[in-house]
Amino acid sequence: MKDIAFDKLIETIVDRRKKSGKTQKQTAEILGVSIRTYAYYEKQSVEIPAKHLLRLCTLFNIDVNSFLDSGEIKDHYSQDEIARMTNRLDNMERAMLEGFKHLESKIDSSKQLGTSHQKPELDGQEETQQDSEE
Repeated sequence: MKDIAFDKLIETIVDRRKKSGKTQKQTAEILGVSIRTYAYYEKQSVEIPAKHLLRLCTLFNIDVNSFLDSGEIKDHYSQDEIARMTNRLDNMERAMLEGFKHLESKIDSSKQLGTSHQKPELDGQEETQQDSEE
C-alpha cells in the first residue's frame, strides 16, 4: 500500500529541485550518491535513507517536523523570514567587505611606513662593525 503523504513529499522535493534549477546530478553530488541512486529516490524505486531525506528537506526548504506530525508539507521558513535572513546576510557581507578594505588599507599603510624607515643599501659597500674597528 502506497503512502500518499510520502508520495506528496517526494513530488514536492522533485518540484522544488526543478524550480531551484538543480539537476539530478547536482542533487546527487550534494547527497554523496550516484545519479542513478538519486533518480531511483525520485521514482521511489528504492527507499531513501532518513539522512538523505532530511538533507533534501533542508535543501529545498521543507519543514520536516510538520510533515512528520501531520503529513502536511510546509515551508520550513516563511518568505518573510527568508527575506529577513537574506537582508541580514547582505548586511553582514557588506560589513565584512568594509572590514577587509579597512584592513587592507592598514596593511598598505604599514608597508609604506616600513619601507620609508629602512636603511638604504650601499651595494655591498656597507661596513660591518668589525671592519670599522680594524
